[in-house]
Amino acid sequence: MTILSQVLRTTTLRKTQKRFFETLVYLWLAIPGRINFKNLARYGELSEKSYRNWFAKPLSFIELNAAVIMQLEAQSVGRFVLGIDASFIRKSGKASPELAKFWDGTRQRTCSGLELSCCSLIELEHKQAFSLEGFMTPAEPEGNRIDAYAQHVETVLRTLPANLAKQLHYVVGDAYPTFRPPL
Repeated sequence: MTILSQVLRTTTLRKTQKRFFETLVYLWLAIPGRINFKNLARYGELSEKSYRNWFAKPLSFIELNAAVIMQLEAQSVGRFVLGIDASFIRKSGKASPELAKFWDGTRQRTCSGLELSCCSLIELEHKQAFSLEGFMTPAEPEGNRIDAYAQHVETVLRTLPANLAKQLHYVVGDAYPTFRPPL
């Protein structure tokens, strides 16, 4: 039994979702070059439309990633903290959804683009981070951006399995948003 099969067995995904995700992971590893719906259809067993339909359905990546972490945790005794950090993605044009001005750390100024906020479990003993969920920061959030980040952390904490959530005692993150008003 592969690690992927063990992980999928512990999730609450439907049998068809598990089967699709397992074949998808194998295709990600096997396809040379770009991974798009056309290449998935070329190398896989489903049509391009079927892949598009499957990708349109929601999938609990927090649950999947937490299941992987629980498999790794069974092999080691580690302490975890929840980390959150945002990454800037430079984007030109005006048609991209959620396009706004965000802080670009490499340029040390605000630039037009997208921002991805990522929550990760950080294992302290081996200094490893395991990504749980990425979230595109809204261009115009209800309230301010700090509230959007806080809501993202709350969503992740609510979705985590209970035995993993009990091990978390701290949430760590970049302090930049607390020192300056939202952009």
